[in-house]
Amino acid sequence: MKLIQWCCTVFLLVPIGIAANSEEMQRREIMREIEQYRSRIDNIDMEIADTESRIKDDSASFISYTARIDSVRNLRSTRIDSLTEEIQKEKVRKDSLTAHTGSLARRIRSYRYREQQFSSHLMASMERYHDSLSLLPPSIAESPMRDLTMLKQDVDDGSAAPGEAVDRLWLILNRFSTGRFSIDSWSAPSAYEGIDGSAHYLRVGYAFLACVDAAGKRGAYWSPRKMSWVSFEDAGYAETILRAIQMREDRDIPDIIPLPIPYISTLEEGVSHE
Repeated sequence: MKLIQWCCTVFLLVPIGIAANSEEMQRREIMREIEQYRSRIDNIDMEIADTESRIKDDSASFISYTARIDSVRNLRSTRIDSLTEEIQKEKVRKDSLTAHTGSLARRIRSYRYREQQFSSHLMASMERYHDSLSLLPPSIAESPMRDLTMLKQDVDDGSAAPGEAVDRLWLILNRFSTGRFSIDSWSAPSAYEGIDGSAHYLRVGYAFLACVDAAGKRGAYWSPRKMSWVSFEDAGYAETILRAIQMREDRDIPDIIPLPIPYISTLEEGVSHE
């Protein structure tokens, strides 16, 4: 009987224990799921917080970028206004330059015309000076005539500007003009056929040029009218010229030498010496 009771008790308690274990397992499963949900919720909250932070940073960056864009737009607008003003100024300058260019072109044409006139006058002056030099003995006129010929060539081919040409002509005239007030003597091969070998020359300015032999016996003077050497008819003139040369070269006692310039002048005028 007791065995039957024990068995009945066991059969009654086993379903109750099984049911209790099942409820505990369900509770634990529910708690585990709850923990999982909480963990997922926490992760979601962290993602939301992170997203909000990024949104705030992006919003601040966007605001800063927008501010920079506005600043750049303002600067661009100011620069456009400045460039527009500069363009207007450049247009005014261009118009002024165009007018000035036209005026300058007229001045250049006028200058070239005056330059041509000046070159013509300069060439005419050099021609007159060349004609004057041609009346002098070659020994005197050779150097200035050579310089004058070179100057004329440079003016003709345009290698010498008017200002330079005037300066060069002035130098030629100045160097030549200094000889008008000087007395010079030298020895050189005779240019007068009446004297063989070397001769002594005496130049008084450009008014008188004579040559004599070493003995003072034969001599001649240069005649601008005849463009040749003319013999002294009076032999004493040759001796006088030689003495003047010796005085000029400090080889004789200074004295008043009556050069035959008046005599030559009368001959050039066609008046007989006699």
